[in-house]
Formats: sequence, structure tokens, C-alpha cells
Amino acid sequence: MNFLIAFCPYIAFAVVHRLFGPLVGMIAGVLGGAALVIYRETKDGSGFGLFEMGSLFLFACLGVYVIEVQPHWSALARIFHPATTVRVEELF
Repeated sequence: MNFLIAFCPYIAFAVVHRLFGPLVGMIAGVLGGAALVIYRETKDGSGFGLFEMGSLFLFACLGVYVIEVQPHWSALARIFHPATTVRVEELF
């Protein structure tokens, strides 16, 4: 169950991004990451880890990018577009 909870910010981002746009999706990712950090601190008592803080930092930085640059492509389209992906053959 903790495995699914760890991906909460990414799932929230993907769903909200698809429905409302990139900026709102980034905000959902940040809120999901913050909720995950708070959950790990209060429920488990073990403290937050690198994955939780990394998720929070990732969505915060991408949110600043979307606000500053205002790209006309969505973040998901940028990731999955064939022209922007690197093929394995190109690495070698």
C-alpha cells in the first residue's frame, strides 16, 4: 500500500494536468508531494525520505518553469513527443 501512496503526487499531476492544464497540474503535484511528506512525518513517524522530498521539489521547480516560460506545449506532450525523446540508438 505504501508503494501506491508514494506515487500520489504523480497520479494527481497526471489526472489534473489532463483535465485542467499544466499549471493546475503542477499545483496538484506540489500539494500531493506536501501531503505525502506530512503523512510520512505524522503517520509513520519514520520521517520523510528522498523520494518524497524529490517529488515535492520536482513539481515545485516545474511549476516555476510553467509560470516563467509559459510553454505552449503541455508538460506531458513535451515528455512524450517523438521529437523530444532520446532513442537508445542515439546514446551509443
